[in-house]
Amino acid sequence: MPGPCAASELGVGDEVIVRIAGHISRAMLSRYPHVRMAAKRRALDEIAARQRAADEKRREKPSGNDRLL
Repeated sequence: MPGPCAASELGVGDEVIVRIAGHISRAMLSRYPHVRMAAKRRALDEIAARQRAADEKRREKPSGNDRLL
């Protein structure tokens, strides 16, 4: 198993990490720097990409008022 930092970046939930590692409590896990800058950037990039896709979808979808014209 990867360490707590790598496991967290792979999307493994905190509870799973705590249970697998055994020696780590939730309090101890909060002390691990398990969200590295690269992981934060990837998350923000994904959020931005999803927002752009949603915005584009809204622009493509005709509103109910367009059918009346």
